[in-house]
This record gives sequence, C-alpha cells and structure tokens, in this order.
Amino acid sequence: MIKHNFYFQASNKERRPLAQCDSLSDCVCVMQQFMKERNYKSYYTRTWVNSNIEMVFDVGSWTEFFIWTEPIKEERTQRLWD
Repeated sequence: MIKHNFYFQASNKERRPLAQCDSLSDCVCVMQQFMKERNYKSYYTRTWVNSNIEMVFDVGSWTEFFIWTEPIKEERTQRLWD
C-alpha cells in the first residue's frame, strides 16, 4: 500500500511530520499516541477535506490540527469511518 504523510499542524500553521500512514486507523493511532504523550484529552474529533484535498482532523484545540495528505474526495470521507 502507498503511505501518505500525516502531520501535526501547530497554531502558527507550521506542519510537523508525525508518520507515514496507509489507512485512517493508522492516523487515529498516531493521533491518540501524540495526545497521550502530551496529556491532552480530546472529547470529539471533527474531520473535513480542505482545499488541498487533504483530510483534516480537529480534536478540540480550534487552532491546531492533524493533517493526512492522502488525496481524498469529499464523498469518500463517510466511507472512511464505516
């Protein structure tokens, strides 16, 4: 499988590479580990596809996000969670 970059984007818009992921479940595992290491508790995860056709994950900080660079179409996002 092809692996795509998974980043943490800080509030200053700077992206820090976290992993190469080939599935949504990989991304979720990386996010959970990242938050656990920083003692951050997320009460929800919101996702959308940005204008660069990347999947964006909001875990509640409002200014910091996780970004998965797999090219993805809007209509496919629901299937990813199934």
